[in-house]
Amino acid sequence: MKKLMKKVAAWSSETKVGVVIGLVAIVFFTVLAITTGGEPPTSFPTTSSQATSITTSAPTTSIPVFNPLDEIMEKPFNGNVQTVRYFFETDAPSEQLSKSVVYYDGNYEPSLGMDFAINNTQFTVIASLSGEVTNKVNDPIMGLTVTVASENNIEIIYSSLSSSDLQIGQEIKKGDIIGKAGEAVFGSDLDTNHLHFRVKIDQEYVNPQKYFGKAVKDIKK
Repeated sequence: MKKLMKKVAAWSSETKVGVVIGLVAIVFFTVLAITTGGEPPTSFPTTSSQATSITTSAPTTSIPVFNPLDEIMEKPFNGNVQTVRYFFETDAPSEQLSKSVVYYDGNYEPSLGMDFAINNTQFTVIASLSGEVTNKVNDPIMGLTVTVASENNIEIIYSSLSSSDLQIGQEIKKGDIIGKAGEAVFGSDLDTNHLHFRVKIDQEYVNPQKYFGKAVKDIKK
């Protein structure tokens, strides 16, 4: 009889625990059904320990846009080419004035450009600015001449060339080859291969020396 009573007591204790567990389960699933709209969840939220895939786009780098007005005017050659004649200006130093006139046809005329030479060598002439070739002529006085029109109403005239492969209408970049220095009737008093270099702004000749190293936007009369 005692053994039977112990079994009943044990069963009663286990039944109470089972009832409690059953009630907790009922409450849990009831709440879960309410929060999920009456349907059991089909997936579980990602925990912090789980790896997440994040799609990122590669950082974009801005490419600077070339502005022709920012281009710097450079001398039309590389190396140790010398200035052998200057643009004529009445207020120039006296030693420069003596190298600012051209002896032609029995007269001294003011130089409207600059002349460059080195040891009577036919050095390579390069473009001081980018632009379009607007004229190429073998002038009987000025020699082979190439004219390049650039931004800001700037024209650069390369004369006394011995050769040039450029054609009218051709677009060129600063530093491109214009041709080779040579000789011409006008400037023959220099008695050397040279480049006669002139610059126009708004159709008026200006002193090239004042504009070397300046941006196109700052080149004004």
